[in-house]
Amino acid sequence: MICLGYKRRNYYFTVFIGNLTMIALGNAYAWTSPTLPILMSNNDSVFPLVEDEASWIASLFSLGAAIGPLIAAPVKETIGFKWSFSLISTIMVISWIGLASLWNIYIFYFARLIAGINFCILPLYIAEISEDELRTTINSLSQFFRCLAYLEEYVFGSLVSYYSLILISSLASLLHLTLVYWSPESPYYLIAKGNTDKAQKTVAWLRGGSSQESLDSIKQIQAFLDRSKNGRSWKDLTTFVNLKAIFIVTSLLCLQQTSGLTVMLVYTVKLFEMTGTSISPNMSSIIFGVVYAIGAIFGPIMTLKYGVKRSLILSAFGVFLSEEILGLFLYFNAYGYDMSSFFWCPIVCTILYAVTYNIGLGPLPATIMSEVFPANVKAKASAICQTIGFIVGFTIAKFFPILSEKLGIYSVFWMFGSSGIFVIILTVYLVPNTKGLSLDQIQDILSGNKKS
Repeated sequence: MICLGYKRRNYYFTVFIGNLTMIALGNAYAWTSPTLPILMSNNDSVFPLVEDEASWIASLFSLGAAIGPLIAAPVKETIGFKWSFSLISTIMVISWIGLASLWNIYIFYFARLIAGINFCILPLYIAEISEDELRTTINSLSQFFRCLAYLEEYVFGSLVSYYSLILISSLASLLHLTLVYWSPESPYYLIAKGNTDKAQKTVAWLRGGSSQESLDSIKQIQAFLDRSKNGRSWKDLTTFVNLKAIFIVTSLLCLQQTSGLTVMLVYTVKLFEMTGTSISPNMSSIIFGVVYAIGAIFGPIMTLKYGVKRSLILSAFGVFLSEEILGLFLYFNAYGYDMSSFFWCPIVCTILYAVTYNIGLGPLPATIMSEVFPANVKAKASAICQTIGFIVGFTIAKFFPILSEKLGIYSVFWMFGSSGIFVIILTVYLVPNTKGLSLDQIQDILSGNKKS
């Protein structure tokens, strides 16, 4: 069980500070949902946006997210996690300032692009400051903070003005910049830089244990780094274990995107407009956001109780079922059938998607990524996996309007739903169950020396 005792108060405070970057990321991700319909109907000199411009604004965030991991690896290894987090929040604030400047469409594009450069280093940081029994569950909790940010955008986006929403959306980054000073550096990074004494103090501060317990943890970290430091070149990625881990993580991140995640988040209001449901699009998006956040609460609980594999399989099946049924509704609706008796179907399907996505497919790929790579390749391997995943997300966000028009929106959702089947197959045969295991034990499973 997760211990919420007094001795770990510093650890949970640190986790909260780190997750402010997840809230900021969620704000930026879902910001387009309530604002794109407004910007496409505005009579300003720059706006209204045309469909192509709107698709760029929706998708450039994912393109920035594809660039971010490539920058994160050298930045994190050079200046550490703490200063990297500060840089992330600074970039976010600059992005919000750009979005508040309705001068030029290209400023908009640039602001959305840099908003995506959120380095995605929190899962790696959590993995390095956490004890083995907490690591997977606490990393899953990050999804909940992102979901709260999505809900924040859906609710306030329907209630406040354009500029007020930008101010509200920037608060998480501003708060993080204020609190990050109290975040400790990763003990792994400190030991790698030769600062063992400070690393031991950091472990003691985070975990609240005795000096001997802290020393034992430092010895384990040192041993792990010693076994992982045999070179840090790109060639190290080509070992069987590392290639297997890259394949697993990249596949999960790509399938996460092809399950319709980006479309559900950045086109939420517009999507409900397209379904023709009698419930207002704004209200539907708020309901979706509430359930999405509630679903995220069950993610850590499911992972804690059932482990990674079972949670992923159940999640993937729910995603498959919800999107196939939604596609069926959209098919009959597109061909003129009277679907008024089934007005509830789109919102029920999206609720099912929100709940099941958040118990596995949402949080676990990033968690698995933080656990399956040895320290000497973790930064490079994670960068490759995340970049490929976000390129897929960018492609889907950019071309979703075109595909919906050419193939029919129902066909697009049938394709999204099929991703769940591939996730199930991948999970059954390749994904290790990492719950409660040390990083060394996970490496043994991937190499075939130990069963999952």
